[in-house]
Amino acid sequence: LSSSSAASDVYKRTDLHTIVSGREGEAEPVVSRAAPVKVLSEYGSFGVFAYLYEGAWDDAKESLQHPYMNNVEVAESDDGYWAPASVYYWPAQGRSIRFFAYAPFNAASYNGGGNISYHVPADVAEQKDLMAASSEEYEGGGSHGPVSLRFRHLLTAVKFSVGDDMASGRISKISLSGLYANGIYDFDSASWEMSGLPNFAFSQTLDKRIDGTPDTEITAGDATFMMLPQKLPNGAKIAVEFTDDISGVTHDISASIAGTEWEPGKIVEYRLSTTSIEIIPTFKVEVANNGHFSHKGGTSTIKVTSYADFKKEGTSVQTKSMPWTAKFLSLIHI
Repeated sequence: LSSSSAASDVYKRTDLHTIVSGREGEAEPVVSRAAPVKVLSEYGSFGVFAYLYEGAWDDAKESLQHPYMNNVEVAESDDGYWAPASVYYWPAQGRSIRFFAYAPFNAASYNGGGNISYHVPADVAEQKDLMAASSEEYEGGGSHGPVSLRFRHLLTAVKFSVGDDMASGRISKISLSGLYANGIYDFDSASWEMSGLPNFAFSQTLDKRIDGTPDTEITAGDATFMMLPQKLPNGAKIAVEFTDDISGVTHDISASIAGTEWEPGKIVEYRLSTTSIEIIPTFKVEVANNGHFSHKGGTSTIKVTSYADFKKEGTSVQTKSMPWTAKFLSLIHI
């Protein structure tokens, strides 16, 4: 503030805007094991289950108990193909085989019948970009070449960036809460079914300074939340700890995200802006004797009041003393 500040200015600054984008065709290298993966070889290996059966898969899958390949680790070889350490032979005539794969290895549990279970780790750094693939049905007998597996992203990548109306300051924490963290993925329908209660929270501590420039990434690379795709239940919300540069006050900002849907293989980006914080500055100057002097001049006492009230819906008013500067101004009346 300066001596020329207007006492009536009101600054309202946190809204939440959502951008959803696809992830197919991305070719950038992976940043770390917790970042969204673009190249499968970054994981080094994946797990494979295979079933031998007779008749139609839909009829046989419910009764199958012992996989032919039971969570076998498959790694990339020098010739560019992926292969297990041991040799597995094709079935004889009259039997069929199907393959189910997931990556990274040991990140999920196989339930049999073409389903895997997954639990989202609490630590964001440990949240893998889970992928899975299943093969067509191969008939036994004869000779077969390599099995073709097309992996797809199973989770939703959740990121945060700066919106169009964000004050400068520092973000120290971002949290997601009221979510499902356990799910079962069905290969045949390529769909998730949530299990358990939506009472899980995920958070990460940051030290991200922002200057208000729109589209600045807040959680990039290994700071990306890798979440289960889900219809966000009642109580699902985002919470942000933000300290603005004007006052140094730390604000707890939250927004409901209930009712929206996170889809598999998508990036959901929340753009933050600070429209829920209301800053009301007060700058008042009081001069003794109304500042009237004789032609001889003189001195007078000046009282300066400078502070700002920080308001946010649902919280008490915070008052912060604000610095000010004085400028000498010479007026000559003729």
